[in-house]
Amino acid sequence: MPLRTLASAALAAGILAADLVALTLFLNPGASLRRDAGGLLLAFFLPWVAALTPALFLLTLLGAAFRFWPRARAPWPRLPWFTSLALAAVAGACALFWVNLFNYRHSIPVEFLSALAA
Repeated sequence: MPLRTLASAALAAGILAADLVALTLFLNPGASLRRDAGGLLLAFFLPWVAALTPALFLLTLLGAAFRFWPRARAPWPRLPWFTSLALAAVAGACALFWVNLFNYRHSIPVEFLSALAA
């Protein structure tokens, strides 16, 4: 069970890291995924996955230790906690997108600003 939970944490960390790479591409109009994919993978995506996986795994341990809600069947039994962790990852990415949109709204080109807002 802990190995499956660790896999769920790694997948959710991958979701958040991919969103952070997308945010980086939105904020840097001169960058392109085709040209900068290797650098973004090695310098940005993999370190974030490596840092977020243990953090999200600890979040599942806290959730299991302090459970106060009724236990329900997991939507994906092979990946326990994945839906909760994916929700946390997407919510964190959403917050980062909106904070960057608000803080850099005057310095981002209009075509990237509308894509970032969408």
